Amino acid sequence: TRSGGKRSTVSRGGGLAWRGGGAGGASPFDFRSQFPETGFWTPTLVTGADGKAVAKVTLPDSTTTWRYTVVGATADTQVGKSTHTVKAAKPFFLDVKAPRLLVEGDRARVRVIVFNHTGSRQDVELDFATTGALTKSEKRTVAVETDRETEAEFDVALPEGRDLGDKLVIAVTGKAGTATDAVERTIPVEPWGTELRTGSGGIGSGDRTVQ
Repeated sequence: TRSGGKRSTVSRGGGLAWRGGGAGGASPFDFRSQFPETGFWTPTLVTGADGKAVAKVTLPDSTTTWRYTVVGATADTQVGKSTHTVKAAKPFFLDVKAPRLLVEGDRARVRVIVFNHTGSRQDVELDFATTGALTKSEKRTVAVETDRETEAEFDVALPEGRDLGDKLVIAVTGKAGTATDAVERTIPVEPWGTELRTGSGGIGSGDRTVQ
């Protein structure tokens, strides 16, 4: 789970390599796309004779402060608990605010929040692209003072009356000098209308095939 406290920092950065699957095809950006509420869980972690154990954890793509709790128990039912925090952060990063679900014909406004902690003012080049239910590409440049944030809004309008597929993939990249970030979010798309379910019943004997 997440927490507002601060204890230690894990920096994300360095050379960026495309992981594939984004809305824009091959790209030099490393897209962040995994944003679960729970970053790691293991029900059992066995210690050595010294009472110590090591768990290797790959943090999700979220830039946030994570709270981790360890609960220990001995064979004779002595228990203990310890809670700490770890912060995953970048000096420059994006946050994409989009609906959790869309329906054919919907119009939505996607907010892209740009955070600048690089130590200087930045002119950020944003590239907003969608694929799946809608193919769209838009570029914009925004200015962000150091240790500040700013927003850019992008409109999405899904067509009506045709099969759009079951998802909309939003890919946003940002470049501020040598600092970069990229976020990918997948939004489920439902057909317009009301879901109907039907059922039937009967009596059979012997071997039957039911469809």
